[in-house]
Amino acid sequence: MPTHPRGHRRYLVAALGIIAALLYRYTNIARRWTEDVDEFGYASAAQGDGTASSLASSSEAGEEGREGALGFANKYDAYIATIESPAEPDADAMWEGVDELGESNTPPPPVARPLRPVAQARPFPEGQEDTLGSVLDELAACTRLSCIIRVNDKIDGRTAFNFPHFFLLGFPHSGQHRLLQFLNRHSEVDDSVPLNGSSWFHACQSEDPALRQGCNAASEADYVQNFLNAKKAADRGLELVTLDASSDYISAGGPLARKLYRYFPWAKVVMILRDPLTRVLAKITKRNPDGSITYLCPEKRQLLGCIQDHLDAGDGKYADAIEGWLTTFPNHQIHVIQYEELLQAPDKVLFDLKYFLGMNVGELVGKFNMRGVPTTTATFRKGQYMRLIRSIESELDATLSLLQSHSVGVHKKSWLARWEAGWQSVLSSCSEQDECVVEHIELIEE
Repeated sequence: MPTHPRGHRRYLVAALGIIAALLYRYTNIARRWTEDVDEFGYASAAQGDGTASSLASSSEAGEEGREGALGFANKYDAYIATIESPAEPDADAMWEGVDELGESNTPPPPVARPLRPVAQARPFPEGQEDTLGSVLDELAACTRLSCIIRVNDKIDGRTAFNFPHFFLLGFPHSGQHRLLQFLNRHSEVDDSVPLNGSSWFHACQSEDPALRQGCNAASEADYVQNFLNAKKAADRGLELVTLDASSDYISAGGPLARKLYRYFPWAKVVMILRDPLTRVLAKITKRNPDGSITYLCPEKRQLLGCIQDHLDAGDGKYADAIEGWLTTFPNHQIHVIQYEELLQAPDKVLFDLKYFLGMNVGELVGKFNMRGVPTTTATFRKGQYMRLIRSIESELDATLSLLQSHSVGVHKKSWLARWEAGWQSVLSSCSEQDECVVEHIELIEE
């Protein structure tokens, strides 16, 4: 007769499995408490602000992000229903043009939501001497990343925003700069963040020794205090959104994403993507003082071949780069913007972004319009342009399938429709001699 009946053995095995899972989880947390956060080859965190505290609870910060099937259309209508501001645009104006893409313009029934999440005004645990003021003073003096991690662990959702709150990613000439210009006009955004962004993480987390030159305690302190503006953020009680925006980060893919998530598991990630053809054209175009245009291509290299070279070299390959970010950060902490939708419906896109970041969506940041800018116009033969389109179609299809599979709010059919509408606009401009005009479109204020 066995010592334990079969049923008892099943319970025992289940209990042992739970105990093993708990030991694994808390062993990981303990490891991160004692692990040296410093990976730059200079003095360890213990010699500066101390080692990192637990990251476990901070990974749950920002849960207010995305709400699944209800979608941002529902959130927008809910907001309109809760305010009485005649200065606000109505829902029809904000969603103008959506029907042209074949999408429904009738959202689900409104659900009441606050304008922004409310910070949890709860006391610190008994026996802990910290107060919110003392912890913010600690943040103001931070010069190390380990200090930021420790402070965030103590604050644990007691402030309006995290520090840093989000990273803005995009390939060069994807519209990051313009998007940040508009966002900086919101009263809850730290507008002192340089528009050109930072390359500190890209350089100091690189395996290339040449890039890592100058990565030391002083450069880290400069990043924390002079770029992220830790003291300013603390002095304002973390009531300002702090961010890091760089066109270097996204192409670094998974390796950099994992390092950023290790330091800032609470941070949100905003990506902006643009049609590779118009992006590459903007990248290689230079306007001269006399108004003429120079294409930054190798000598004797034709424009068509020059663009194709860039596309083949990686400028048209988005999926590999963004997959690392999508598989590292939780879906609810990722928001993806299509540059062409920003041009088509800027008010809607900016509303969605403000809601995702937990900002006051009722504060407008400008009135917008679109226009063609002739300084970046290029002319192609119809067959040439169609070959360029064919060269990126499969890659874009893979990119959109990847984004849609990760449930980050990307609707593949809608994104493709916008890109295809732009290509068709160029093909429709072709003359009888099969010369087609590609015109750069820029978002401007009315």
